[in-house]
Amino acid sequence: MERRLYEAGETVLKASPYAAVVLDEQAETHCHACYSPLAAASTVRCSDCKFARYCSDACLSQDPLHKEECQFLREVRGEKRVERMASQHVIGCSAQQLARETSSHRD
Repeated sequence: MERRLYEAGETVLKASPYAAVVLDEQAETHCHACYSPLAAASTVRCSDCKFARYCSDACLSQDPLHKEECQFLREVRGEKRVERMASQHVIGCSAQQLARETSSHRD
């Protein structure tokens, strides 16, 4: 394999994130799908968990993980982003199991 030097600003690797969430301090001011700042007049809020906010109906419908984490978010409302991010990693685990595990770790 030949070695070479890279130019400043050159893209070396490009990858999609495995998981991503809005920072806690931006949870009410930024879209939970595209991370853009929200305009108050066009904000769409999840009607189930009342936590996730989106800049449009399109972003709400394009957020593939929210449907899975919505019930979990209703049960742990107010928790830190680490727990929200962890919910994106768990596959095949019910929201009730996640909530029980989360509460046992807090105790």
